[in-house]
Amino acid sequence: MSTLLYRGHTYEHQPAAQKVCKQLSYRGQEYNTCTEHQPADLHPHLSYRGIGYDKSLEAEEECRLRNDRQSYFSLARRIVRAQFQFADESRTQQLWQEVADRGMDVDRITYLMYGCQFQDDETAMLIADQEYQMKSHR
Repeated sequence: MSTLLYRGHTYEHQPAAQKVCKQLSYRGQEYNTCTEHQPADLHPHLSYRGIGYDKSLEAEEECRLRNDRQSYFSLARRIVRAQFQFADESRTQQLWQEVADRGMDVDRITYLMYGCQFQDDETAMLIADQEYQMKSHR
């Protein structure tokens, strides 16, 4: 066992305590504090401000795609600003390195940079991205 000395006091590593699962009841529904005992589809139908949402794989996939799309849009905008507006070579290299580190599609970023005239316009970016998706899936 490792021992830590901090401000004159020694501390020894203690094994983590076992988590105790508890059955809870709230407004007539039963809940368990351990996630392995919870059903995977606890609330399949959600509602927010009167609008119903289905918690399905298609909805989760769409949410992931939307977040992915926003990541591409954000990075393309940042690269355009660094490269064309500020002519900051080091920042541009950092952003391209981020694209590489995250395993993003370089051609998609490039298409968003050059296939869209106004990167601040969300609709124009969406149209350019959809065009790229159509061209790349042929």
